[in-house]
Amino acid sequence: MGGGELGVGNRRIIDSFENGDTVVLYSYLYLYLYWLHAEVKMPRLTLDISKDIYNSVSDFARNRDISEDEAMKRAFVLLHIADKEIAEGESLGIVREDESNGLQAITRIEGL
Repeated sequence: MGGGELGVGNRRIIDSFENGDTVVLYSYLYLYLYWLHAEVKMPRLTLDISKDIYNSVSDFARNRDISEDEAMKRAFVLLHIADKEIAEGESLGIVREDESNGLQAITRIEGL
């Protein structure tokens, strides 16, 4: 995996994440979220969602002291990153950091 400038699906972000440096990934997400909030007219999207999904988004937002709108934008950013990585042959999963700051795969997420 190579390095390079920050961007969606960028190998450098994944390299850094695999080495335990989640700060790079978080910085990238906030950079992307800042771009989403740039002073440009953004398209609007109206969704009908189940009560369970609404409650999940609402809880996520409340626990992080952000708006539900912001919570949904973060979810779409994560979906966008996952889609790009899967298209490049990578897998999406849940990992746990061990005592030596290594990452242990817990499960693979399929169906996106």
